[in-house]
Amino acid sequence: MDSLVVTSGTRPNRLFDEKDRDYHAKYARWALNACHDSYHQAFIRKTTINWNFYKGNQWIYDEDLESFLMDESGDVRNRIKITQNLVRPIVEQYVGNAIRMNFNAKAVGVSEFVSNRRETALDQLRMVHMAINQAPETEEYFTDKYPIGDSFEETQALFHNSFVDDYEKTLNNLMKYIAEKNNFEDKKVQCAKHLAISGMGILKSYERDMEQIWDIIDPTYFFFDKGAKSPDLKDAEFMGEYSFMLPTDIFEMHQDLSIEEVEAIERHAGSSTPTSGVPHLSNILGIGSNRIPVYEVYWKDVAINTYGYIEDEFGYEYFTLIDDTVGEDDLIIPTSEVGLNIMQGQRTRDLFVDVLRYAKFIPGEVIGTSNTEILLDYGTVTYQDADGMSPSNVEFPYKVYCWNYNNGQVTSPIDDVIDPQRFTNRVLSVAESHINNSRGSGTIIDRDTVDPQGGEEDVLRNMNLNKPVFINAKGNVNNSVGQYNSVMGADVNQLFGVTEAMKGVIQNITGVNEAMTGTGGGYRELVGVREMQINQGSLMQEPFYYCLSRVLLQAYQSMVTQGKRIYADNPRSLAIATGDDGLKRIEITEGMKNEDFRVFIKRASAEQEQKQAANELMMTLLQAQLIDASTFAELFGKSDPDDVSRALRQYQIEAAKAQQMAQQAQQEQMMQQAQQEQAAQEQANEQMNHQQDKADWMRVFEGEKQRSHEMDLMSKKEILKDRLGNK
Repeated sequence: MDSLVVTSGTRPNRLFDEKDRDYHAKYARWALNACHDSYHQAFIRKTTINWNFYKGNQWIYDEDLESFLMDESGDVRNRIKITQNLVRPIVEQYVGNAIRMNFNAKAVGVSEFVSNRRETALDQLRMVHMAINQAPETEEYFTDKYPIGDSFEETQALFHNSFVDDYEKTLNNLMKYIAEKNNFEDKKVQCAKHLAISGMGILKSYERDMEQIWDIIDPTYFFFDKGAKSPDLKDAEFMGEYSFMLPTDIFEMHQDLSIEEVEAIERHAGSSTPTSGVPHLSNILGIGSNRIPVYEVYWKDVAINTYGYIEDEFGYEYFTLIDDTVGEDDLIIPTSEVGLNIMQGQRTRDLFVDVLRYAKFIPGEVIGTSNTEILLDYGTVTYQDADGMSPSNVEFPYKVYCWNYNNGQVTSPIDDVIDPQRFTNRVLSVAESHINNSRGSGTIIDRDTVDPQGGEEDVLRNMNLNKPVFINAKGNVNNSVGQYNSVMGADVNQLFGVTEAMKGVIQNITGVNEAMTGTGGGYRELVGVREMQINQGSLMQEPFYYCLSRVLLQAYQSMVTQGKRIYADNPRSLAIATGDDGLKRIEITEGMKNEDFRVFIKRASAEQEQKQAANELMMTLLQAQLIDASTFAELFGKSDPDDVSRALRQYQIEAAKAQQMAQQAQQEQMMQQAQQEQAAQEQANEQMNHQQDKADWMRVFEGEKQRSHEMDLMSKKEILKDRLGNK
């Protein structure tokens, strides 16, 4: 930025000044003036040079042209400008690795509500166990709905392994929705390129049409409070950006402009005067006068807000801002120790908090309206990016991280590459000049020593025929005959050797070596050597990818703080694609606004490597019989380790259910077998008893029959005896 803001260095009073239009205009102009310093100018110039060197425009600066292509008198040396772009492969290597990396974000609930829901779900399982013990016939019904073990201890273990909070699941799906809608993969690539070239990666969020929108911010258009100490600039007091807009876009977006302001904008756009205020951008980037420079400034203001505790629909206590939606009857005295400490025995408490304000304007010095700026928009940011646990710690809409930051100065990974690049170009230009000026070698003969009898033609003929050449040297041939040599010599090879040495210097600076880019070496190079080179380079580049992950982490965190409030206030059904499962619906409820979530990000390797790792893990699990063949077939070749972990947990739940059902079936089979054996035994016993009764009856019958026969014989004997006696 040029020093277009020349107002005094007095900042408006954030505590006592009325927060009206004039306050916002004054504060924005003060912030703009405060960040215009030598550090910012040096950053803009450095970043512009880096961009041009990346694109191959490496002979456009005076220090390169005047000092090398011209001599001391200002005459041209007739050297050709040679460029061997060593900057672009370095940047592309950084960006290429970023493309291959997956940055997996996961939201975890950190409020006490999550613990309460977990305990509630566990208590429900405890009641289920009691119901099964009292009514065993209900076991089959409950096992279809809950992970039930043989004992409550087993059930508790299954619960802890499989429990996923519904709010957490919803917020993670929300992050996926916002990331997909804003094409975060492309923004990751752009952010990586900015980080490599300028040393800063910047994403910006805002609400538009009831959606959370994300933009990539070019660091050359960004400014901030140089008093910040943290590389993420979260401790800055202000920051902002400038852009160049067409008048028609300004008129469309800001309908409340006066006729005088519209005419001033249109007059400036129609003039032939180059855009003032930012000559470094208008000249180098080619921004024409038909675009208007618009400045947007955000700052942390101070407000006194009233806070208190209320209960949500489930009876949980939470700390919140007291506004028109909260009545006096809604306030409660908190029961937790933390809550009691905050409120100090009061139902409400006034606290100093950060409030994010903004102003969007066109400076009067630029537009030609004297010192009167055109204020396009101003006020308090609608959706403050802060969580419920620390409502005073408001976040800027810009999510920033610097590769190397120290007291307002930002450096990039390629800053130290520019000078070796320049040196390489100069050496190659000198070598090219040597090559162009090389001719050949030959003999030099003084004309006065040539034998007049044969003349010069005789001398040339004899030289071509390799015959003696007769001259009148008057005894001193060395003074009359000599040699000339303009053949390209070893000095050119030495120059090429210097350029190779410069490549080594650059590799040592950046860690981007030939093994990582796939160049150099050869089939004879040992595999172990190349792996060592790759590992060494990756270690040196680790800070770069850490910075990139911190930018993305801030963005994902904003999705579950600011983003959830936007979608909760504008309830509608959202959807994300889930592959074979079709679409997954997302419902953001009012209750989720009161919850606090923390996002954790895990940097993963390339997709193919992830799939390979998942495949190897599944092979191990299949061999250990921890997953079944159908699960293996479903996931193989199209999953990552996280998918496998989820499948493993689900399989364990299903396996536990199946084991329980198998045990139940086994018990039923054993009981049935025992009953059958008992019945068979009873039948056998009955049959034995029947046979015994029959045998006993036969014995009685035979006895009775024998006795009857004996009695019959006796009777006959008596009759015969009587007859014989009578005779």
